[in-house]
Amino acid sequence: MGQIQYLRVMGLIQYLRVMGQIQYLRAMGQIQYLRVMGLIQNLRVMGLIQYLRAMGQIQYLRVMGQIQYLRAMGQIQYLRVMGQIQYLRAMGLIQYLRVMGQIQYLRAMGLIQYLRAMGQIQ
Repeated sequence: MGQIQYLRVMGLIQYLRVMGQIQYLRAMGQIQYLRVMGLIQNLRVMGLIQYLRAMGQIQYLRVMGQIQYLRAMGQIQYLRVMGQIQYLRAMGLIQYLRVMGQIQYLRAMGLIQYLRAMGQIQ
């Protein structure tokens, strides 16, 4: 019948049971697989590292959102990917200070911007 028609007749769940998930990925491709199954199930099948290689880190951020991305990759790797400025916008000042420490934060922002952010200079 062909794989596309087979999906329409049997539905996704039964199709996965018959073919297995690995063959399903080869048949549909990773992008369509994400649309059909959803991101969470795809991560369980492929694993995070392979998923990042397939989609790229920028698209991964758009799909999962920054908070879940932090939980998955860890904050240190997240800083390397996004850079400190974007990291500040995502997490906010208080959480950023807890992660990096105040000394490194001062080096990144500069004293004047740091004082404005904390509220000491308006």
